[in-house]
Amino acid sequence: MKKNTFILIGLIAVIILAVGVISYFKASPITGLTITDDEAKAIAANSTLIYSKTCSHCIEQEQILGKYIIYFNLVDVAEHPEILKQYQVKGVPAWIINGKKYEGVKSLKELKDLTSVQ
Repeated sequence: MKKNTFILIGLIAVIILAVGVISYFKASPITGLTITDDEAKAIAANSTLIYSKTCSHCIEQEQILGKYIIYFNLVDVAEHPEILKQYQVKGVPAWIINGKKYEGVKSLKELKDLTSVQ
């Protein structure tokens, strides 16, 4: 019985690991695009991400930003609900880039293009 228990636990661990790896790569639609820290800082300097901690699309956006998220100005709508009215945001995630609103999840390439980072 103990041997079967160890096999079951091992199988569950392998399944969890496989799901995690698949989720990681699936959540990153920008596979292959790399940016430098300087590019990330330049994109972040011209943009603000309006998000909600409970929004699955916002979580996807955070995954796309990855390690570069530390450079971005993040505004949580739960803490600052007035931002929705200020920029007439109907859904999150929403980006304010150079004063203009863009709603929806954006890839790093889209953010580079929208901020004119070369």
